[in-house]
Amino acid sequence: MNKKDKMTAAAFLAMRELFEISSNDKLLILTDIHCKTIANAFSVVCFKIGCKAETYEIKEQSRPLRTSRRTYKIIIRKKYRSEYFQS
Repeated sequence: MNKKDKMTAAAFLAMRELFEISSNDKLLILTDIHCKTIANAFSVVCFKIGCKAETYEIKEQSRPLRTSRRTYKIIIRKKYRSEYFQS
């Protein structure tokens, strides 16, 4: 098994067993240039499971993140209209 397959298998196990992701879920994957291969593994697994996924890449020029956690919650809540992100 090559490195990419191992990473995808680990992502699948994490999503199914740890996070209990199903085809009814929506997933926001945050990544950066250093973790793109990991984000890609999660995207592949989302496709296999049948859940919707969107990947957002944090650009290097935006580091360090200066936006507060509360601001990210508001952005995500507006985008996904989700009750999971209560303040």
